[in-house]
Amino acid sequence: MEFTYIIAYRHSEERFKNLQLVLDWLGSSPRDIIIVESDQDSKLDCLKKVFNFKHVFLNNNYPFNKSWCFNVGYKLADTENLIFGDADLIMDKEIFIDCVDFLNKYEVVNPYSSVVDLTYEETILYALEKQTIWLDSISRSGRGDSDNQKVPFCGGIIIFKRSCLDRIGGWIEDFWGWGAEDDAQSYKVFTLQTNYFQCEHRSYHFYHSRPMPNSKHYFNNIRTYVQLLKLDKIGLENYIAGVKDEIGDVNKLNR
Repeated sequence: MEFTYIIAYRHSEERFKNLQLVLDWLGSSPRDIIIVESDQDSKLDCLKKVFNFKHVFLNNNYPFNKSWCFNVGYKLADTENLIFGDADLIMDKEIFIDCVDFLNKYEVVNPYSSVVDLTYEETILYALEKQTIWLDSISRSGRGDSDNQKVPFCGGIIIFKRSCLDRIGGWIEDFWGWGAEDDAQSYKVFTLQTNYFQCEHRSYHFYHSRPMPNSKHYFNNIRTYVQLLKLDKIGLENYIAGVKDEIGDVNKLNR
């Protein structure tokens, strides 16, 4: 099944190394890979000599906006099947491809229910061996394996039919910096009665340092999300109608 894999990216040394691992994991499976880089200057030119992907650069002096990047990629892609993935997350490749095939029956598919956070040493070992088979032998629980550590349905890697994404209005671009955009997308998927499916597999999150999020932007994101939760199906549909012509605009910051 043909699909486009869309990655939102902002540079750091650790993210750059992890992105290379993700691109190597993807290989030639997608028809297209689109990386939307949002930063003050591009750091990906050297990767174009090694990997085959389409690159979009968004000049952005503001905090990172993953939803904006995803919408730009969604507008650029020309396949019916669209996968949005983080630049530091993989899973068993064959299982992932099988999950993409569920789009024959469903509009939205989450290919995993558990995220195992790899240690620095495990990430280095994977980088050397590039095999996921030994990762499956990790016995500790991942995020999502208990009610105390749920993962957003639309977080990490999420698989969409384009027609569904058209109907629910892409991703909400009101979130700047870290937090809540994947929860907001999950709320839209559930509230707008999409035909969705949750797979029960594991994914693996490469190690990187976790700086504290900017508290101002984080709490603004939480407030935006809380306001979104007050919208019922009709309210969401009205919101989508009001922003559908604006999402995915590469000139967003110049409007």
